[in-house]
Amino acid sequence: MLNLLVFRERVKSVYQKYQQYIKPLAKFIMSLVIFLLINTRMGFDSRLGSLPIVILLSVLCAFTPSSILVLLASLITVAQVYAVSQFLAIIALLILLILYLVFIRFTPGQGIVVLAVPIMYCLKIPAVVPLLMGIVATPLAIIPVSCGTIAYYLFRTLKDATTIATSKSVDDVLALYKTVIENLINNKALILALVSFAVIIIVVYVMKSFTMDHAFELAIITGGVANILIVLIGDFVFNATNQIILMIIGTIISVAIVYVIQFFRLTLEYTAVERVQFEDDEYYYYVKAVPKVKVTTPEMSVKRYTTPQHVKVNETTEENEIDEFSDTQTNINLEDIRRD
Repeated sequence: MLNLLVFRERVKSVYQKYQQYIKPLAKFIMSLVIFLLINTRMGFDSRLGSLPIVILLSVLCAFTPSSILVLLASLITVAQVYAVSQFLAIIALLILLILYLVFIRFTPGQGIVVLAVPIMYCLKIPAVVPLLMGIVATPLAIIPVSCGTIAYYLFRTLKDATTIATSKSVDDVLALYKTVIENLINNKALILALVSFAVIIIVVYVMKSFTMDHAFELAIITGGVANILIVLIGDFVFNATNQIILMIIGTIISVAIVYVIQFFRLTLEYTAVERVQFEDDEYYYYVKAVPKVKVTTPEMSVKRYTTPQHVKVNETTEENEIDEFSDTQTNINLEDIRRD
């Protein structure tokens, strides 16, 4: 455990030292993934999917607010659909515009959350986002998570609708409009996901506020269990999904990922809890103080051992004395020989 804590402190130290470079790089990578995902799944206009354009847009999004990334991703989606059907592009534009206005009105700083939901869906771990938002945000995070979920299912609906959007007659256009809207409104999987994610955020947010020990960790686990139960009930009642096993595995992986993130974000020492009581003129306070776990990162030090200067001087003095003694002895011996 101590090694993990030391590793955590080193990672946090590196992040704090280079965060001015890490944040733009992370936004660049996420933007690149989003644009490549849209152009790969749609791919109706190859010009939008060219690598120079994708890289240029990703660099732009790396140094601008996340709301710009959401806007550009929406526009690229509409442009890809426009290459197949103008009317279908208008439908997509109207729906995405409504989602964008709702998002920008209430949570303009959480554009990353909106786009993280489709990415996590592609990775089969969509529960990561609501679990994490329940830990680090407020129930208002339901809005960007819901917008991201609707955008993902809209993306799938548009992709399916492009296969039938070849005719330009009025009847076919109306049928296409009806198909898109009904696939969103009557999509049981979408409704189940919206309900499940909202419940996860609320449950995790409420449980993390409890004064019990390990509240954050228990909140994450409870949120994962709630997601599994809601999906199982929804599948039993509405037959909303046929991938129960994948959903359970994905939820377990999501819980593990958020647990690791929470470990790096905040670790508390529950063995050193202190309870304090005090009062003022209006209230009497009961305070539970839980210290954060902090360890000192060991630093590597190099010690150099050198011979003290006075020792060298003494050695030199002794050598000189020996030489002088030898010379004296030699002179004495020569004088004795001459006398003889």
